[in-house]
Amino acid sequence: MIKKIKKLVAIGAGKGGVGKSTVTCHLALALKKRGFEVGVLDADVYGPSLDHMMPYDQPMSIDGHYLIPAQMCGIKLMSVAYFQRDAAVVRAPIANETIEKFLFSTVWGALDYLLIDFPPGTGDVQLTLLQKAVFAGALLVTTPQEIALLDVRKASDCFRRLQVPILGVVENMSYFQMGSERAYPLGEGGGERLARELQVQLFGKIPLEPLLSLCADQGESLFNIGENTQAATAFSLVAQKLHQCFEGAQGLDSFELLWKKDHEKLFIEEQAGSGEEGVRINRIFQSGPAEFVIEWTDEGVSRYDLAKLEKKCPCSRCSSLKKSLSNNMSASKIYSVGRYGLKIEFSSGCKAGIFSYAFLQRAQNKVDYD
Repeated sequence: MIKKIKKLVAIGAGKGGVGKSTVTCHLALALKKRGFEVGVLDADVYGPSLDHMMPYDQPMSIDGHYLIPAQMCGIKLMSVAYFQRDAAVVRAPIANETIEKFLFSTVWGALDYLLIDFPPGTGDVQLTLLQKAVFAGALLVTTPQEIALLDVRKASDCFRRLQVPILGVVENMSYFQMGSERAYPLGEGGGERLARELQVQLFGKIPLEPLLSLCADQGESLFNIGENTQAATAFSLVAQKLHQCFEGAQGLDSFELLWKKDHEKLFIEEQAGSGEEGVRINRIFQSGPAEFVIEWTDEGVSRYDLAKLEKKCPCSRCSSLKKSLSNNMSASKIYSVGRYGLKIEFSSGCKAGIFSYAFLQRAQNKVDYD
């Protein structure tokens, strides 16, 4: 139940041990302090930590087929850690199903931001989330060490392949303040180098601060017991820069176009929560019995023939086949798949392919796929 969520933001790192969950939790607290409605989804089925860092003051509950999230300081929370469990041994399909249920069957209500704490790596859970939901963007967490940067680059590649924009970089464990001097036990400048390489902002440098570690261990809000610390100031800056990314955003966030046999135009109006550039679509509508039109945010207009698109199905099976045009091609619906592209349920032929927005823009006015 994510229709009332304005922005889904992925928090990723590529490897464990860089403090990604600490950054997620304190960023949520910083956004809440700035007056935003916030939720946190812990997507790490195998090593959840949200219950330690954000112990609830209102427990999670179940209402029929829906989950009512736990809450701490008004922040809505969902994690496998809130369920009784014997061991973190879960097969990938079950992990995927669990995270999907947490995302889509939780009564999140109206939120400005849902922060999703991604598990380490680039496996099934990450791909499932990125393909099932439309993310406004991703925030990458690293330490200054080169070994951490190597893994974060892999996470960055995964996000960008699925058309999720990288919003910025947060460098955690940046330095240790000793009086008027700063020590850099993990090196210096790694976050800045990564931000330059990815051509994004460095949102902030989070210091090694004993009080921050204590808050994470004891489930306390840094903004309650250490509001004037360097770490609290850094998290406030990260929250400010994150919000600034979305000012003036435009474009559809997600959509579903149900096909009509009488080919009456069906308009999909703009929805709230567009993301950095949405999915670059202002409007999509059916324009004939086997044809639809996309109006892009850059004012371009593209018209597509269903039979010609089905012939160019990009799935692995169809890419190795020579296909002829189908007569009387129609569809039951067209819907968005994350920020990546469109899925078309054709009346005949293959239904497995996902047509990327990059392909659809290249195929503008039916030239590139004739």
